Amino acid sequence: MIGQPAYVKLQRSQWFDRTRLERLQSRKLREIVQHAYRGVPYYRRLFDEAGLRPEDIRRPEDLVRVPVSTKADLQRAGIEGLAEGLDSGRNHQERTSGSAGRPFVVHYDRAFVAHRNALFLRALRTVGYRPGMKLLLVTAGARKGRKTWRRWHYAPIDTPAESLLSLYRRLRPQVVYGPVTPMLALARHIRSMAPPLVHAPVAVLTTAETLDRTARGRLTEAFKAPVYEAYGLTEAGIVAWECRERRGLHLAEDSAIVELLPAHEQQLSAEGQTPAGRIVLTNLELKAQPFLRFDTGDLGVLEASGPCSCGRELRRMRRIEGRVVDCVRLPDGRIISPYEFTCALERVAGVMRYQVIQERPAEFTVRVELSDEAPPRERIRTVVARVLGELPGLKITVAAEPRIEATRGRKFRVVESRVDSDRGGGGRIGW
Repeated sequence: MIGQPAYVKLQRSQWFDRTRLERLQSRKLREIVQHAYRGVPYYRRLFDEAGLRPEDIRRPEDLVRVPVSTKADLQRAGIEGLAEGLDSGRNHQERTSGSAGRPFVVHYDRAFVAHRNALFLRALRTVGYRPGMKLLLVTAGARKGRKTWRRWHYAPIDTPAESLLSLYRRLRPQVVYGPVTPMLALARHIRSMAPPLVHAPVAVLTTAETLDRTARGRLTEAFKAPVYEAYGLTEAGIVAWECRERRGLHLAEDSAIVELLPAHEQQLSAEGQTPAGRIVLTNLELKAQPFLRFDTGDLGVLEASGPCSCGRELRRMRRIEGRVVDCVRLPDGRIISPYEFTCALERVAGVMRYQVIQERPAEFTVRVELSDEAPPRERIRTVVARVLGELPGLKITVAAEPRIEATRGRKFRVVESRVDSDRGGGGRIGW
């Protein structure tokens, strides 16, 4: 089994009560802060400049005293962001996109590789996977082919949908894992089959892109299986995942501390909705390249406190909204969360899938997939205009397309602002 000791620990700690979870977090936090200060020049300088000593950070609530670090900060730090004295030849490295499209390399020590794999296996087990089941993974990672001993089969993320369908029909996997866009392409081909394919997996687990209500419904209909969402980062592995109750995504509080900070003083939120916050993460496990109060660039909303009906007392994310860079910034200074658009467009009957692109400060393109009961384009334009509010020179173009696909080599983003291309790229993982 992958990272068996780490997996056994994670299987146990996910059921800890709040007191025990907070005690575990505090112990791990003290250890990683001491390690970062003593062995990582970047954090030693960060603490010294802030007038902090490692002993000042003993509990999660003390973290507010530590300055937030962005991906750009760590890129500039270079080798000073890595732990001194670690054998780099024994470390694993993985690239993620950085600010302005510059690649950012994350270094993992061997212990964290085992821990990250165990986090992934825990999410799979939660939704119904069991050792020996066939698992189809559609992934952007380098691992392809098959893992015969555990019946895992990999397909590249850019596999044509027809080829993916052929593989799915041949394998008949019991669990399917992958980003939302290729899963939707596969679902479309499954629905078009005649005669229908008589095969239903135990579960479908999506990642890398926000799973909205429409996409979840279409996947459920095609696969005839429950659909779940996992949120992960190259810098931390699985950070949050859904259980079978699907009442929010459980935070991996036994491995990381997640804070939600205001995205922007002027950020708007949908009427009656809790405004989204920037997801800031402290990885409690990674020693080769610590991440203390790391601004992920993602936006999320916490669920109300209290244990889930599954029995876990881990805090939950109500939803992952996308990235800070996907917020729409208007000429009058307003900032609108991606969730504003999803709330509005999901209520429009006949809109199957959509994407809102901010081409210029007051110019928008709305790409839509429409059903036979499609509304007039003016209705869609009116809905988007209502979200944007009064804006001089506002131009909204509604473009109906047979299929909305992601740009090759990029993750699909429901809301994409192209006004400032220097605001960075995605960091969500693909296994």
